[in-house]
Amino acid sequence: MNVRQRSPWRRFDPRLLAAVALAAILLTYGLYSVLNKADEPLPPEDPPISEVPEDPEDPVEPSEPTDPIEPVEPVIPDLPGALIVSIDNKVEARPHTGLEHADLVMEVLAEWRITRLIAFYYTHAVAKIGPVRSTRYYGAQLVAPYNSPFAHAGGSTDGLQMIRDLAVPDLDEINNSSAAFWRDTTRYAPHNLYTSTDLMLAQAERRRLNLTPMPELTLGEQPGGMAGERIGIVYSQRDPARYLIDYRVDWWWEEGVYHRYMNSLPHVTTDDVQITAHNVIVVLVNHRDLVAATWRTEMDLIGSGEAVFFRDGKAHIGTWTKVSAKAHFVFTVNNEPYMYAPGNTWIQIVPNTAPFEF
Repeated sequence: MNVRQRSPWRRFDPRLLAAVALAAILLTYGLYSVLNKADEPLPPEDPPISEVPEDPEDPVEPSEPTDPIEPVEPVIPDLPGALIVSIDNKVEARPHTGLEHADLVMEVLAEWRITRLIAFYYTHAVAKIGPVRSTRYYGAQLVAPYNSPFAHAGGSTDGLQMIRDLAVPDLDEINNSSAAFWRDTTRYAPHNLYTSTDLMLAQAERRRLNLTPMPELTLGEQPGGMAGERIGIVYSQRDPARYLIDYRVDWWWEEGVYHRYMNSLPHVTTDDVQITAHNVIVVLVNHRDLVAATWRTEMDLIGSGEAVFFRDGKAHIGTWTKVSAKAHFVFTVNNEPYMYAPGNTWIQIVPNTAPFEF
């Protein structure tokens, strides 16, 4: 009996063969991909975001400042209002007392090219100020805008009349307020008259005089400027025939402030403190010398003219304007208000023909 054997391939379904073939192809491709990627570097597990920002167009947040600027605290004055004193500046009156504590000082010529120092006190109470001396009509014009008690010892006829005309609240040692002054017997008269802020305040209260705070200044940076570390002003040159002596004022910028010198010597007070200023303003004014019983000086303070402003070791050329006797000086640089440096100020009122250099 013949038996027919079946081919073994007939036992398998053709669809099964196709599936097996496809699986083999996929397995082969998978092994190839794994073997090839084994040589590739792996990415970092946690890439730092700060080094690779997701969007470089995004703005970067500013960091906190490490050294923040602290705001400047306002100075609380010792006094309820300004007090003004006419101070002697003859050689015999030196050294001065209490002048280093003044917020503002104006220097102005008197007879024989000798100057007066008009000192304004507001920030500090001072126990001794002087020597106190008389006033002139331009002294009244300088202090009238402040509407504050003005201590002096008499004055010229036109000076006293102008104090009345301008209603200046004055403390006159000779005529109405002797209780606000005393004589220092260790010095020679008339260069030995003194006052204090306490005595002035007490007398002003008794006489019901106005007490007005000092006006606020425009503080800030002053742009521009030129070299201004040395200032030289010649108020007087020696002339024996006219009883004139040499008198020169210098200011030197040293250690962040201007130091004052008179005739090349440091201007020091009785406490051995040299006078300094953060602002020095030179106001150039038309002056006239009149020869009468004394060599008298007149000046035109009402009007306008050139001024030079010194701060931070730099000079700024500008203008001054004073529209009336009761108006404050207006100071401008490039048609803008002069910006004061914080601290005290000296105003040098100088003949516009006097030798002046910086």
